[in-house]
Amino acid sequence: MSRLSGTASPYLRSHADQPVAWFPWGEEAFAVARDRDVPVLVSIGYSTCHWCHVMARESFADPTIAAIINAHFVAIKVDREEHPEVDAAFMAQASAFTSNLGWPLNVFTLPTGSAFFAGTYWPPQAHGGMPAFPDVLRAVARAWQEKRESLEETGTAVRDALVALGQQGGADDVSAADVAAAARALIATEDAEYGGFGTSGPKFPIATALQFLLAEGVDTLAPGSRDVGSFTLRAMRHSELFDPVDGGFFRYATERDWTTPHYERMLVDNA
Repeated sequence: MSRLSGTASPYLRSHADQPVAWFPWGEEAFAVARDRDVPVLVSIGYSTCHWCHVMARESFADPTIAAIINAHFVAIKVDREEHPEVDAAFMAQASAFTSNLGWPLNVFTLPTGSAFFAGTYWPPQAHGGMPAFPDVLRAVARAWQEKRESLEETGTAVRDALVALGQQGGADDVSAADVAAAARALIATEDAEYGGFGTSGPKFPIATALQFLLAEGVDTLAPGSRDVGSFTLRAMRHSELFDPVDGGFFRYATERDWTTPHYERMLVDNA
């Protein structure tokens, strides 16, 4: 019986019949990795994630690809809505390896849990500049066999850097100058024509950034902050990102002008 078939998460249960020997999140998987002396593949997704389901259908349901995973890794499937703390921790680690963060998030770790490589969606065959997922798996497995010391150093360095970052202080250490600099940095990336940040798609409704620009006192420190935030909200409201039937916003638009949205909802965005 699959280890995922009895889990509480519908997302995990949707992977229960796949040929990948998935573990749910927990110490057991890392203990098995230490016993087998293999790295861990932590794959994080959620039920309404389009590309999570694409990769599941293309790769994790493929017996040939599953055989590569089972032979060279211990595989863990995580529902980010069930374990947001796990997702946040691995997202932070993944940022050391790619700026293209999102889901599915696939992180390769040492048996101790420290990441040494990460990415998001990989197709089953190479295309569009993306390597094939089987080739990624084989390359990581080969590196584990031939360059393990280097991988261990990378994993340890990433872990130590995050620990050091967490020890630098909290919100009490943020000065007015820090707030002004952060706001100006956001303003500098504004798409003055269509709103939002950056001038190429896809474009997301980055709620935390907008909240920051509209927060009380920020506009005083960095004039123009409120105008940038308000302009983006108005642009989103009058675009295809907004659902005219049920209200609220879709996850993101694939084009710079907020058109061609991905029709999935994130409670955190809409809240």
